[in-house]
Amino acid sequence: MAQMGQPMRGRIAIYVLGIFGIHLVFLGARADGQSVPAVSLRRLPDGEIQPQIRVSNDGTLHMLTFRGDARGGDLWYRRQPISSPHWSEPIRVNHSAGTAVAAGTIRGGRLAVGYDGRVHVVWNGARPIAGAHAGPADAHSEQLPLYYTRSDPEGTRFEPERNVIRFGYGLDGGSDVAVDRKGNVYVVWHGKGEEEGEAHRRVYVAVSADNGEHFQPEQPVNWAESGVCACCTLAAINDPDTRNLLVLFRAAPDGFNRDMFLLDRTSSGQVRRLLVGRWQIGQCPMSSAAFATAGDGIWAAWESAGQIYVGKYHPKDGRLLSSVPLPGPAGQRRHPSLAVDAQGRVLCAWSEGTGWNRPGRFAWVVLDPQGTPLGSVQMGGAVPVWSFVAAYAQPAGGFVIVH
Repeated sequence: MAQMGQPMRGRIAIYVLGIFGIHLVFLGARADGQSVPAVSLRRLPDGEIQPQIRVSNDGTLHMLTFRGDARGGDLWYRRQPISSPHWSEPIRVNHSAGTAVAAGTIRGGRLAVGYDGRVHVVWNGARPIAGAHAGPADAHSEQLPLYYTRSDPEGTRFEPERNVIRFGYGLDGGSDVAVDRKGNVYVVWHGKGEEEGEAHRRVYVAVSADNGEHFQPEQPVNWAESGVCACCTLAAINDPDTRNLLVLFRAAPDGFNRDMFLLDRTSSGQVRRLLVGRWQIGQCPMSSAAFATAGDGIWAAWESAGQIYVGKYHPKDGRLLSSVPLPGPAGQRRHPSLAVDAQGRVLCAWSEGTGWNRPGRFAWVVLDPQGTPLGSVQMGGAVPVWSFVAAYAQPAGGFVIVH
């Protein structure tokens, strides 16, 4: 995969006026005759950052964004019904204003959509918990909360947020949420272990067996010697076939190794671990990762030494295939986003050059179902401070990048 395919011929650029801005659509065909799917660019409303996109079973788009002060703003939800080209009016997710955070890029909101259409959202709290939000963790009222809320099935309102942490405090990096076909909800984050320091941090999972109505106390799922890189976020997804919970996280067993691992947790609670990428760096890179479901496995993307790597994982037999870097030289590639279309083609989009309080640009490449590039890397427009891009596949073909 390190060798790029032949250049596209007959590429056409088409500009159309979109709901949130201008779409730039690339069409073309490779010299070997394989088609390169169209990629459209869709702008966020002014002042909104950190898009998260999920597509429900009926083809409805669900989007989460952040607006306001990066150290204490709000999360907003929209949906685009399959029968409409327009997003719905935005709904504020957090009942208490200013309780979400975007600073650091990796601490913002995450969403999952259940098979019943209900939307589940988690985010790092912007302020220490107090009052009604403290929940069962009153003894830790000076700790930052991890908030969870869910919508009604129609997505017209959200319940008041709840702190799901019982004892796994010490939030620094972000969190994630996943839902399976049975209505089990998994909230995943990392926090302090039994001792201080990154080498003792744990990845925690709190499970709800009643679609988010109640959560059991969190349980650690990484092994004690792995540690967790404190200000790197993680990614979680539920495999629809096996119902296994998959988690990508960056370990930190010492001050030098920051390797990427995949945790595969079965419905019975057994955990399989797999090393997916090594990175020796003596500091926290504030990295992120991404998942996307394919018909024959789960695609994953993660950062390592300025490069984005992708691989396809098969939960049924625990194999990771096509673990390769994206084409082009490593540099400052960060914050990947993945989408898979009906033909099994994969779009990977990412940020270039972003950092602490620093904007950048975004780029993307489309891969075939085996992970081989279809065409060359394309560069997009600006990525604002603290933001990233999101991607999704269109039912009729092609991909969209929201920025």
